[in-house]
Amino acid sequence: MNHVALVTGGSSGLGYCLAREFAKHGFNILIISHNPTANDDAVGHIKNDFHVEATSLTIDLREDISAEAVYGFCRENSIQVDALVNNASSGTYGPFAESFVDDNEAIVQLDVVTLLDLNYLFLHDMKERGKGYIMNVASTAAFQPGPNLSVYYASKAFVESFTEGIAEENRGSGILISVFCPGPVDTPFLKKAGMDRSKVIEKFKPENPEKIAAYAYRKLMHGRVVIIPGGKNKRRVFATRLFSRKAIRRMMVKILAPKKN
Repeated sequence: MNHVALVTGGSSGLGYCLAREFAKHGFNILIISHNPTANDDAVGHIKNDFHVEATSLTIDLREDISAEAVYGFCRENSIQVDALVNNASSGTYGPFAESFVDDNEAIVQLDVVTLLDLNYLFLHDMKERGKGYIMNVASTAAFQPGPNLSVYYASKAFVESFTEGIAEENRGSGILISVFCPGPVDTPFLKKAGMDRSKVIEKFKPENPEKIAAYAYRKLMHGRVVIIPGGKNKRRVFATRLFSRKAIRRMMVKILAPKKN
């Protein structure tokens, strides 16, 4: 396979929409996900709809050496990854003190460590070729703390800062690197992470994943480093510069408070 976009978490939700967007523009697709049935369905639809090559690898990216396993799979199958899209993510809603250690470590492994390792492995190959694309999916959560989603918000802050750093390191290299920071997105992730139990969904209408995936693709190809879809999201992120950290914390604890029954 040549001209390949690798999309983690690409079998459903925003990841699937991103995979379809790359396929729409002629990329062959490699989907990485832990769900074999969803993988097969996504691959079948992408092949049928866009007439590109598509395949998948079923693997749990929360495992310690999953990034190395993904990279090894690509090497063994002569898959040259031209675009790396790190979309897979997880989160759990509720006070940190009431959370489970295993859940928190799984979030950090998936959202931070595996993402870090995939960037490291595939960036080296792109640097040798002098071209490539990397999109790390963060969130508007990256720009402020998130009481009741503290680990998830902190992981997205890492992704945002890390991506800006490596984008600058590789400026002029032929490799375009972006961090995609949407607000809440209308996908099953909201319920899976428990965000539907908070007031954030009442205050910020979830976005259409197909629409913002198309926006993210365009901005990546145009070299935009920090991609924030929608005027409201841009204004909310800008507003974090105008208030004290204390004020931001107090606002966020209200926004992320549990909904009233």
